[in-house]
Amino acid sequence: MGNRKKIKLTLPAVDDTVVELTETVALTVLDQPTDIVDPSAKTVPISTIANDLPSVRLEALDAAATENGDPGVYRLSRNSNLGSLTVRFAIAPQSTASLDEIDLLFGSTIRQLSATDYEVTFAEGTTVADITLIPQDDNLGERQETVVLELQQSSDYFIDAGTAAVAIAASDLPVIRITAPTQPQTEGENQTFTVALSNPSSQTVTVAYTTVEGSADEQDYTGEQGQLTFAPGELSQTLTIATQDDAAVEGEETFAVRLLAAIDALVDPNQGEAQGIIIDNDAASEPVNDSLVNQLPQTRQSLRQGESLVFSAENENLVAIAAPDPQDKLRVALSVQGGTLSLANLDGLTFSRGDGKDDAQLNVAGMPEAINRALNGLRFTPDDQFSGTAQLQILSETTDPLNLQRDQDSLAFDVLPPEPTSILTRHTGNWFGVNGAESQTFKLTLAGQNTASINELGMFQVDNAQGEINGIAPGRVGYAEAAIARSRVVLSALSQFSDNLFPGLATTRHLAVDGGSYWGFYLVSNGTTDTVKTQIAQGQTPKNVAFGFANGGRLQIDEVGEDVFTLNFDDGRDQRQFNDLQVTLTPSFIPLPIGTNLQDRSQGELLDLRGQTGFQAATFRNFKEAGYNNSLGFYVVDNEAGYVDNLAPGDAGYAAAALARRVDYSQGFAGGQLFAPYLVANTTPEVFLAFNPTNRPGGGVYAYFAYLGANPDRIDHVRLLGDNTFAFEDLYGGGDLDYNDAVIQINFV
Repeated sequence: MGNRKKIKLTLPAVDDTVVELTETVALTVLDQPTDIVDPSAKTVPISTIANDLPSVRLEALDAAATENGDPGVYRLSRNSNLGSLTVRFAIAPQSTASLDEIDLLFGSTIRQLSATDYEVTFAEGTTVADITLIPQDDNLGERQETVVLELQQSSDYFIDAGTAAVAIAASDLPVIRITAPTQPQTEGENQTFTVALSNPSSQTVTVAYTTVEGSADEQDYTGEQGQLTFAPGELSQTLTIATQDDAAVEGEETFAVRLLAAIDALVDPNQGEAQGIIIDNDAASEPVNDSLVNQLPQTRQSLRQGESLVFSAENENLVAIAAPDPQDKLRVALSVQGGTLSLANLDGLTFSRGDGKDDAQLNVAGMPEAINRALNGLRFTPDDQFSGTAQLQILSETTDPLNLQRDQDSLAFDVLPPEPTSILTRHTGNWFGVNGAESQTFKLTLAGQNTASINELGMFQVDNAQGEINGIAPGRVGYAEAAIARSRVVLSALSQFSDNLFPGLATTRHLAVDGGSYWGFYLVSNGTTDTVKTQIAQGQTPKNVAFGFANGGRLQIDEVGEDVFTLNFDDGRDQRQFNDLQVTLTPSFIPLPIGTNLQDRSQGELLDLRGQTGFQAATFRNFKEAGYNNSLGFYVVDNEAGYVDNLAPGDAGYAAAALARRVDYSQGFAGGQLFAPYLVANTTPEVFLAFNPTNRPGGGVYAYFAYLGANPDRIDHVRLLGDNTFAFEDLYGGGDLDYNDAVIQINFV
């Protein structure tokens, strides 16, 4: 034992990337003579082997909450169940909800360290901890608020996804209404309207308004556009509109004041407009002239077969005679081609031809006052089969032998063929039928939205006017799946607060449908048709789809004109007011906008220029609300499925290949190609390609595409707001899912 010799042994540790418990290795010397090996040191422990760090992730399982009992849910998870692990998280400073407005509920594995700081301890064998956010119903009018949780850095783990947000929907917003003046006012007097809130608000409330012409136009009153601001607690304000005192004989006229979008309040759909009545103070007087003059309308008149044309002061097409002497009787001869004439009043008249009722020719005599009273309301009725140009002949004469005068004139006007038959028929059950055999284009215009939700409107084809699909009646088992399989995306509407973020962003969609077909509509609340189809494919039953059945109570349809309808949806998140999404549906007679051929399809946020030749010049409107400095652009794809060089969305290398095909679109696009949008969040494509070219989760920087499979979180990051109008969400996992981080609208010129 006196001659000891040291032998050095090296045991290399293998990096297997597996998260494991702390491990040790012991070296044991097998039996040897005691004079060689010290028996007390046959087994020697060796230092512990370093272990791979686990990753932790924070996400929002349910990112939408309300004050009326609908909670939000966060999930904190780790990628290994070995050993215990303590993770800290906090309520982030960018949260807009105050701490006294929320409760966080959690299990025994989570404990609160301070007002904003928490920690969770994962026990051996556990990987998940859920946190429930319950907003407090404080009965205060509030806009949408968010609660953001964020993970704290630690040397014990690395962070895969470190933030998650839950949006608390706007609540207890007051309803704003307008009432008309208590009584009509004479022209020249002010009209005072009252605008009132249903209940006080703790916030400043603003509502925009505009005057609207009725039988009165802006020569009769002072047209205005503006806004009213209610201080916190203020319930009522007045709005004064001045009217003009003119010399025209007009009769009683009307105009209206209409409330437009409100901030931190809801406009009452039934009391959002009030009418003012202007009483005329000008009496009619007989036209007097030195010479006898027939006074005829200066604008060409027209009517359709089956209608009558009335010449009157009210219609601003009066036929009258200015006489040199109101006491001198007049003789008047009237004749017309293509129909008959009827006088409005026969008092004080004598006839030598006709009787003033449905005459092609009539000769009448009377004092100027009686003649003009009869002419104020002169009615022309066309013959049943007549169309074309009609001629009214008028000859007037004085009878005073000392002042004999005469005036002869003719007036041409048009009798048009009957109005064409209706293009669109609304059937019982809220189904629309397209009349005729020819394809018809329709225009759908976003008329309003009044919800914190981000809703998408779609349409689907049915087999008949009862709404059946393959023999399945509405509401029966399998109907929802069959309808979504036939769906076409119309447009998405951002939340009501985006009106103020993006003023002037008007969204319209044009869609062509087959003649003789039948259609219904549906609404996806806080989601998209793309995600609904994914859920159905995975065997899930989406709960955020509202079909517009008449007996479903979620869609009201107003017919506001011939072939003009307003679709009024309620998204089911608050009291039913049917103004959460409002769209106007009208026929259109212009070609479909360039680039929109595929935009009604699933994952169809594309510019299809394959049918165009040459360079297609375009102008652009860009809007953004994000704090990120995003890079937005377009790249060329090989087909509708988004392939790039034989790579499908989701294939390894797709993101790098797609960005390699990005184009300079500052002036427009080359025809003959198909373009898809992309967004690189908070950096440039060059930085993305340098740091995370595979677009993997946890890569720190991400690129998002219209194809869900190409996105690292497999979430829909692009919505269609209208023709060639795309909206983007720039946060991994969907963030607040408000899709107002970037909006681009392309108009081809």
